Formats: sequence, structure tokens, C-alpha cells
Amino acid sequence: MAGTVLNIKVYSPLKLRSGLTGKKPAICHYSYNLPLAKMIKTLNNMKQIILILIIFSLTSCMVNYPTTTFYVKNTTNKTLNFKASVLKYSSMGSFEMTLPFAVPPNDSVLARQVGFRKDASPTAWFTKFIIFPSDSINFNDPNNATNWVKSTDEKGRPVFTFNMTK
Repeated sequence: MAGTVLNIKVYSPLKLRSGLTGKKPAICHYSYNLPLAKMIKTLNNMKQIILILIIFSLTSCMVNYPTTTFYVKNTTNKTLNFKASVLKYSSMGSFEMTLPFAVPPNDSVLARQVGFRKDASPTAWFTKFIIFPSDSINFNDPNNATNWVKSTDEKGRPVFTFNMTK
């Protein structure tokens, strides 16, 4: 037999890329578990970060303004009318809302209840306050903060009362 001898490389199906050989194909569990362990650790870190962000956002948004009540009082024997405009805030932005009120004789109406800073002027709860004229009645100015009488209710929350007539 004369001829050329060729070296043929034969790969065993049991030989792995890492150079390991054995009777059974080796399954490297370490390579599969390593990314999973890393992902689980990252996921736990993300959960902690999200929890911290939620707690921070809830505590930073909580403004502890006391609920302040605003009454408008009528001490005459006639029904008096006024309208008040307030700023309302929504997801679309702020807008002005105007509501009409009728105050019965010798009575008062609840004009607004709102979280209000303790040091704010009582005239800051409205943007416009218009009293409709009535014959021979002199009205107090609602834009003058001294015309709003401050008191507290049974729970210690501030209450402002505006007497419409002088």
C-alpha cells in the first residue's frame, strides 16, 4: 500500500467546547444559573429602588395643610346673592370655576372647605368674589382680610366667617 497517509481529525460527540470529555454529555449548570442569579439579584435591587421611590414620592406629596372652612353670613331679613370664583387644578391644568350662592335671611352658607396654609390670607381662597347689589344695604368688602373673622371648630381646624353686611 503505497500512498499518502492523511491525518483525519475526528471529533467525539462527547467532547465539549471547553475541552471536557466524558461518558455522558456534560451539562454545565453553572453557566445557566449564573445569569439567573444575577437577574434575581438585579430584580431584588430594582424592587428596593422602586419601593424607596414610592415611599419618597408619597411622603414628599403629603402636605399637611389643615382643612379650613369658609362661611358667608347674612344678618339681614333678605336673601343675598353672591358668586365666588376659585382656581381648580386638574390633569389638564388649572382653570377658574365660578359658583353662585344664595344666602338665606339670618343664615350662613358654606362657601368652601379646602386645605389651606395657616399663614395665608383668608382672601386667598377665591380669585373673584362678587356680591350682587340689594336695595339700601351696605356691604363689607370681601377682599379686605380684616372682614373675615377667624375662629376654630371643635377639632381645632380654622374657620373663617365673612359677614356680608355692615
